[in-house]
Amino acid sequence: AITVNNSDGTCAANITSINGGQLSGRKNLITNGEMIISQRAGTTSTAVTNEHEYVLDRMFVSTIQGGGTSLNVQQLHGNPTGAPYGFAASMKMTVAVTDDGGSDSFNVVQTRIENLDTNYLAFGTSQAKTVTLSFHVKSSLTGTFGGSLVSGDFSKGYVFQYTINSADTWEKKTITIPGDTASTADSVYNRGTATSGRGLVLYFDLGSGSNSEKSAANSWSATGTWGYGARIAGNVKLCANAGADWGITGIQLEEGSVATDFEHRSFGEELALCQRYYQRIVDAATGGNYIGIGSNYTSSQAYTFLRFLRQMRTAPTIDQGNISASFVVYDSVNTSGLTFNTFAGFTGEAAQGTGLYVNKSGVSAGKACIFQVINGQGNYLAANAEL
Repeated sequence: AITVNNSDGTCAANITSINGGQLSGRKNLITNGEMIISQRAGTTSTAVTNEHEYVLDRMFVSTIQGGGTSLNVQQLHGNPTGAPYGFAASMKMTVAVTDDGGSDSFNVVQTRIENLDTNYLAFGTSQAKTVTLSFHVKSSLTGTFGGSLVSGDFSKGYVFQYTINSADTWEKKTITIPGDTASTADSVYNRGTATSGRGLVLYFDLGSGSNSEKSAANSWSATGTWGYGARIAGNVKLCANAGADWGITGIQLEEGSVATDFEHRSFGEELALCQRYYQRIVDAATGGNYIGIGSNYTSSQAYTFLRFLRQMRTAPTIDQGNISASFVVYDSVNTSGLTFNTFAGFTGEAAQGTGLYVNKSGVSAGKACIFQVINGQGNYLAANAEL
């Protein structure tokens, strides 16, 4: 509303909402929707073959079952080829080995959203809120592609479709999805108590089989034979075409029925959001190789303690490069260092920090020690608390 002061003619604006929601503050439920964070691979092209794998942060690439497709995944920077104007980066998928297209094929890009961030949408109740998905997409193929928004327990999903009209051209797509108002068990959306588990999962299909198909789009229902409904019959199968590519950036999922401008966040803020789920503690490929100071508990076991850069979603598991002589431990007796391939693991894991230990014969019991990663491509240490 705009109020006019009759005495001096000045105006005052009283704007209470945009898109039926909050005027300020974070609106995008997707982390790393601009594809600017890639802690694991940087801009290196990574082959994903018959597995689930994170390449760019929060973007989970699945290529399982089927004919053993292989997708090369890469972060690209800059305009105009790497990303549409106004965006810093994009994620590109290229088909290296085609999939046989059988019923058990499952080829998707997915991003998983924490229930603590989605619970307010009230899915599974009569008060479920409408959400709008928007994104920029480019492909060497044209036609109608599929995707879906799926409940955190994978039991219900809403398949949507979008059409790529021109090959090798960035296009913006907008899809409005009504909230799921059907009566469901509380566990589907954990609506009674917000948790740090999965709340919603967003799929972009790259060519899955019939087990991942629903009979029709645009309705909330059981998601498919596997509970992985991501498409309907007839949608384009990127993975059936050798050399075909598909790129995406600017993914935004927000409350309301209108797509607002993409919420650009600073690199530092986006990195901090990603580090709730995954943290590269040290990475020899990017410089810096000291892990920490610790002590030798026995003559065959040494410990240090890590305080994480951000509190993580839950107690993490260890992720590390497994290359010959990746790491080294020094003490006052072993001044040249003792090398080893991997740490044995975390101990006393917590979301804020953890102990880290190695079983290594020859360390000097009772002595202080220093842990280091040896410089070299692929040598790293990380903590993983992904959904």
